[in-house]
Amino acid sequence: MKRTEAREGCARELQRAIRAKCLECCGGMRGEVRGCRITGCALWPYRLAEARDGCARELQRAIRAKCLECCGGMRGEVRGCRITGCALWPYRLAEGRTAAEARDGAGMTGQMDINELIREA
Repeated sequence: MKRTEAREGCARELQRAIRAKCLECCGGMRGEVRGCRITGCALWPYRLAEARDGCARELQRAIRAKCLECCGGMRGEVRGCRITGCALWPYRLAEGRTAAEARDGAGMTGQMDINELIREA
């Protein structure tokens, strides 16, 4: 797999996680996600999971910001988060873990090293 294909795959994976979190927030109603008015949410610009919405680095930053918000701004709480059912959980840390390791810990599968792709983006 070429690097650009890997980066695009990583961005798509992050976009799917963001979309899943937005759907959860809106009670699974797609129309509510599209019409969401919570523009202050870090995920808002990426809620529609459109490929043009950002590179992996931007998406990872948005996820990290949302996780910090959820944990009251306390970084240690993000690291120690136990809500493994959250769509963002595997991606909450920007360093030290691959997406595959995070997903394996949450009962998911995959082999992409998200941190390497984000550094290169």
